[in-house]
Amino acid sequence: MLSEYNSCGLQANTCGLPCTTRVVKLARMALGARIKEVREGLGWGQTDLCDRVPGLTQQSLSNLENRDSKTSEFGIRIADALGVSVRWLLDGQGDRADRDWPFAKVERHRWDDCSQNDKGYVESAMNIALKECEALRGKPNGTDG
Repeated sequence: MLSEYNSCGLQANTCGLPCTTRVVKLARMALGARIKEVREGLGWGQTDLCDRVPGLTQQSLSNLENRDSKTSEFGIRIADALGVSVRWLLDGQGDRADRDWPFAKVERHRWDDCSQNDKGYVESAMNIALKECEALRGKPNGTDG
């Protein structure tokens, strides 16, 4: 005999006792599914995302979205292009909106491609710029008060 189910997908209660629900385990969304969800939410096709991620081909993106991949060499750059947290994109943890890179107008890969010497130069320039901003606001250098 086939079990009957109500509109909520629960087995019909024929004994008159309160219904109990069955625990349903939802599978965690895979990396490719998270990429596709955000990309489509932005109204982008695969080529739109590929245009924003240096080195990412449409075929690679298609494979990534359709397979249960755990990681991608393009993960950080894809997260930056989509405007989502790298941690959320790669493993589904944390808040999707938490940005791991604070500079919206600077592409993360440009920093990643710098040598240690170049990074030192950029950090020094950033410290000089921050000191100027703090002076304009009347704050002592390096403090929040």
